[in-house]
Amino acid sequence: MIDAAPTADLETGVAPHQSAAPGPRPRPYAPSWFNRLVDRLERLPVPYLVVCLAVAAIGVAASNAQNWFGGTVAFPNLTLEESYWGGLAGIPLALIPYLDRVARSSLATFLPALEGADVDLDAVVYELTVIPARPALAATALAVAATVSGYISNPVETGIAGLPPTVVVIEAIGQSFVLAQMALLVYHTFRQLRAVSRIHALAPRLSLFRPGPLYAFSRLTVRTSIAFVAIVSATVLVSFGNLSSYPAVITVPFLVGGISAAAAAFIVPLLGIHRRISAEKVDLEWQVGRRVEAAMIEIHRAADERDVSRADGLNKLLGSLIAEREMVARLPTWPWQPGTVGAFLTAILLPIGLFLVTRVLERLVQ
Repeated sequence: MIDAAPTADLETGVAPHQSAAPGPRPRPYAPSWFNRLVDRLERLPVPYLVVCLAVAAIGVAASNAQNWFGGTVAFPNLTLEESYWGGLAGIPLALIPYLDRVARSSLATFLPALEGADVDLDAVVYELTVIPARPALAATALAVAATVSGYISNPVETGIAGLPPTVVVIEAIGQSFVLAQMALLVYHTFRQLRAVSRIHALAPRLSLFRPGPLYAFSRLTVRTSIAFVAIVSATVLVSFGNLSSYPAVITVPFLVGGISAAAAAFIVPLLGIHRRISAEKVDLEWQVGRRVEAAMIEIHRAADERDVSRADGLNKLLGSLIAEREMVARLPTWPWQPGTVGAFLTAILLPIGLFLVTRVLERLVQ
């Protein structure tokens, strides 16, 4: 059984134990190499954000190395596209732990809705924040295979033709690391948002008059979607910067597909609790309507019996019930704060606007 007591522990990232059994609980599954890496980096005697920036800087240098050694760009000049792809090495390292902190905080806010439920809170936190080891290894193996096959099949297009073997190995390691992290970001996001739907289903009953817990996980879903929109938008603007080389048949599906996935990340995990809120609202409206009907029957009975002594009390009762009915009718059924949708729409419309402006300017210059 759980209550609201573990809130502080969740906000600091420590999963509270729900039983008095001695010793550590067995883990549902082994953590991934990524979780182990983050754990070690967070223990370094420097702020974690500085570590992520350092990893991104190393990625930028490694990605531009092929231009320096290939003679296409003089050292230490950088190219935007190579710097962007190299800098991605630090993005999942920063983004995944950040979203995990938001997930813990959201769960802490949702705890009152779980009162009375038999929930293993340790297991819930673990599932929200830890990537399983085997899928992580599979994703990493695919990333390495994609990098090596790309180098072998098209060394000129990948920019490694004529480079020293040491530089090729560095490039392969860097690209594999970035691809593996991006794959894990997508996989972890899918698991995390799927877990949100399951957590919502654990709540025994929802109170529409105490909406705080109902809005809890919208913070996670909207921030996840905004992060994905940012990555997709940056990829379009950087990699497809020369739009004449990438026609609309390529850029538009990529942009639309990425934004659609981001929109799904925001809305789909909340559909289950939206349906429950809607059902709860229908039930409240039915209950209020039944009481309004009963009050009207009493008023009619008093009128038929010419009993004016009850008129004032019945009128006040009917007025209160009508006010309650109007209040229930105004209750929202979507589980987010009013400003959440505005932030989400802004995040979506901004890259679309930038893409269209870029297209128009390119045509005008031509």
